[in-house]
Amino acid sequence: MEKLILLVADFANVDRAGKLNVLGAFNRIYAIDFPAKHSLMHLVIKLGAELGDVGTKTFVAKFVGEDGAELLSFPPIEFKVPSPNKGETPETNFILQIRDLEIPQPGKYAFHIFVDGEEKGILPVTVDQFTPPQE
Repeated sequence: MEKLILLVADFANVDRAGKLNVLGAFNRIYAIDFPAKHSLMHLVIKLGAELGDVGTKTFVAKFVGEDGAELLSFPPIEFKVPSPNKGETPETNFILQIRDLEIPQPGKYAFHIFVDGEEKGILPVTVDQFTPPQE
């Protein structure tokens, strides 16, 4: 499997025709106090099959700190990769809703995605402390 899209956004969905819709993609989070909670985000992944990628696969996503500590791990998701149809490469979309993500401190974080235990992509996310302007 090949990573085609990997991002976080305010919202994402797939319509009835299979079109992936994404609103408000970002890779930086600002928080006033720590530990902080990000109330809602969507991790969006589009994978494309490569030659020989047919059958059942297992997808896993993790959110880790810059020290490598795992802060969030999604349960494995099994999915099927169909045989190519009329020469088209099969694609699979994942949209993982994340509520109240706890972020312990400012720094560098990352989402890591895996298919069958093999890392397919890393999405860096920077978390900065925001200081409101003084009146």
